[in-house]
Amino acid sequence: MVSLRRLYLDGNSLTQLPPWGFKPLVKATHLSLRYNQISKIDTNAFVGLYNLELLWLSHNAVTQLTSVSVFRDLHNCTRLDLSHNQISNINEHAFVGLKSLQWLYLSDTHLSFLATGIFFPLTQLKELDLQQNQISKLQKNAFLGLDNLEKLNLNNNSLTFIPGGIFALLTQCTKLILENNFIKDIENGAFSGLFKLQDLGIGGNVLKTLNFSAFKDLPRPLNLYLYLSPTDKKLMGESMCWLKKEVTDKTIKFSVSLAYISGNWKAVTCLKQGKNRSWNCFRHTMRKVLILI
Repeated sequence: MVSLRRLYLDGNSLTQLPPWGFKPLVKATHLSLRYNQISKIDTNAFVGLYNLELLWLSHNAVTQLTSVSVFRDLHNCTRLDLSHNQISNINEHAFVGLKSLQWLYLSDTHLSFLATGIFFPLTQLKELDLQQNQISKLQKNAFLGLDNLEKLNLNNNSLTFIPGGIFALLTQCTKLILENNFIKDIENGAFSGLFKLQDLGIGGNVLKTLNFSAFKDLPRPLNLYLYLSPTDKKLMGESMCWLKKEVTDKTIKFSVSLAYISGNWKAVTCLKQGKNRSWNCFRHTMRKVLILI
């Protein structure tokens, strides 16, 4: 057991992890506990796993991570998958010790709240997946410590408002996904600090307008992804003027998907990267679509 490097315990109906249970596995680099029924993780469950690189805990029944520093010995862990659980509460010190973590998956975990500084120990994190949760509000400094984050996925949550400066600390982020929420307003300066952003997804929301002042701090060129539904006629008519110039000048590459029109799912993508399509093409396409509504 001492020389074991990879241990897979998927689908074994495990309900708990005993304290110090994996301590003999001093050389283990991979530990998979997916598709079990684990509901609670003991504070000392992963003690001694100093060489562990990948830990999979997805598809279990974990309800909370309230044990302080439960991952404290996982100094070399680069990938942690906690997706598809029932985590409603994460202790602000839960991720202490994960100083090498680069990928953290928390999708579909019933999260509704992100405590301030919860990700502070994760200074090497590159990708944070928070999609398919119930997060309705982003607290100030929610992303404190994520100095090297490159991708943030908040798709399919319950966000209604994006406050100014909320992403200001994510200076290395290149991809931000805010699609399929309930966002009505994006405050001026909401995207300040995102100096390296290349892709921004804001489709599938209920935006009232697309004010230039909310997007002016973003770098160019920028790939902007937006879905339009039958309720977006006003958005199209009043909020696209500044986009017209940017698309024409090729500082923004604008991709549009049109959802559920006249009882059918249709998709139209215009002005794709690498294709020289004019604003007139986009406008003509949209005119035909709006007639169908």
